[in-house]
Amino acid sequence: RVAQPPDFQYFLDSTIGDSLRTDIGRQGNPNLGFEKGTSYEGGASHLFNEHLAVGVTAFRKNLDRLVTGSVASGGLGTTGTFSTSDFGQVRGLEFSLRARWTGITARGGWAIQKATGHTTGIDTDTALALEASRAEFPLAFDRRHSIDLALFLGRAGGAEMPWSAALTTSAQSGYPLFNSPAAADPIPSQPDQRAVNRYLPWTWTTDLRTSWDFGALGWCARCRWQAVADARNLFNRKNVIALRRENGSLAPSLAEVDALARATVLREPIPRESPIYSRLIDLNGDGRITDSEFRTARLAAAIDRYDPSLFYGEARQVRLGLEVVF
Repeated sequence: RVAQPPDFQYFLDSTIGDSLRTDIGRQGNPNLGFEKGTSYEGGASHLFNEHLAVGVTAFRKNLDRLVTGSVASGGLGTTGTFSTSDFGQVRGLEFSLRARWTGITARGGWAIQKATGHTTGIDTDTALALEASRAEFPLAFDRRHSIDLALFLGRAGGAEMPWSAALTTSAQSGYPLFNSPAAADPIPSQPDQRAVNRYLPWTWTTDLRTSWDFGALGWCARCRWQAVADARNLFNRKNVIALRRENGSLAPSLAEVDALARATVLREPIPRESPIYSRLIDLNGDGRITDSEFRTARLAAAIDRYDPSLFYGEARQVRLGLEVVF
């Protein structure tokens, strides 16, 4: 039996925007509580010999009080209210393989799962709503396939060697993608059923960590030091993990960017003495922000607003350094 606070990463779409907005108001929301559920897991493993073992595990998790998306109760233009009134389930099967030799350890696994939620699409008592129909759709974290591979060599593989290497790769099927209505259309009461089976492309990443142990330090017999190289997302995969709901792509249209840039009009130049003057916007440094400079700054801000970096997975990182173990 499990209980957990809602995972706020799935509220990202309601938090991006004007940072001065105060009408989101999750704090003190009486409709938002802990998600609860019941988890079951059973498995078996078999050791063929001292080098090779396999395992299989089946799992199921029934989700109660599942947090919904933003449910607008007052029509268009009103602030959504989060609630824990829906439910769902996660079920799947996982296969694993382990191998070990002197200085070499390898692991591999493949899991297939299905995470679905159930909702009526309305925020009322369904027992009194005669026309309410239950709909099933993928949950936001429903990634059907997951593959993990790991290879440990040298000291990481259990051998008495000065060098060590660990190579890990993970691949996952993409997140589910729902269609979004046009701006002029009413907000649908439930996800577009035509988009239920649409998923984003697969993602994969490879990490590598290597080290060389130089042995004990001269001034500290109990201390050891080593050189370390650590790389995350070694092949610099972009790994698209989201797309824009309004157009199903990474970028907005040029018209959307231009419309946001022109949303505020400068009526008269801004002098240096004004509290809203910014030296970075005064491109020629003459002490006055003209309409042309203001529009240039607004366009740059609009492009920043639509920055697609949040739609990608982890960027490539490479670190080199020395470690001292006391």
